[in-house]
Amino acid sequence: MRESTNTMTSGEGERNAQRGFVQQYQSGAAAIYAALDKDQLNWVGLADRSAGIADDLVLGLPGKAVGHQFKTSTFPKAFQIEALLLGAEGMLLKLVTAWTSLRQSHGEALTEVRFVTNDIPTTNDHLLSDKDDHSAAFLREFELYHSRTLSEWKATRWQPFIDKLAAASKLPVADFETFLCSGQLIPDTTLSFSSARAGASPPLN
Repeated sequence: MRESTNTMTSGEGERNAQRGFVQQYQSGAAAIYAALDKDQLNWVGLADRSAGIADDLVLGLPGKAVGHQFKTSTFPKAFQIEALLLGAEGMLLKLVTAWTSLRQSHGEALTEVRFVTNDIPTTNDHLLSDKDDHSAAFLREFELYHSRTLSEWKATRWQPFIDKLAAASKLPVADFETFLCSGQLIPDTTLSFSSARAGASPPLN
């Protein structure tokens, strides 16, 4: 019996591993380029230990530190926002931890954590017992009215889901409000949560 031979050339394993990060690198490069184009980039952090799960890329912008967590799929698929944030993966708590750590370790007035995915919010789940109460509907409204206060969100039909997020975040009410209510949906299915420190004003864009 002939022994099998390894035909992989030197460095091929490393190159194969890096190919899995191509889309992440492209997204990171796009974020850096956008900041440079606007003459807003002060510094760049990679594998920033203070950023928790948002350590893929941290950008220092005027008055703001922005951490990024990239999660891309070769073949984009539908996701449920409740399962993503509150399910087994526990993404909400991971984002809260990253946001809290960045806020404590960086001197910028504003801290923002972005979860970037090329997956698509589903229209086949139910966050409430209502018509059009799916993930896509919630995220669409979250994008359109991201400057709502917590009390304003609680006055909408999404109040039960907002309450779930608040309880799961384990944040004091005031901190949860700044975490959530400065949040925004950015193009390319980027879920972003921002928060101003005490005394600073959250962004409205």
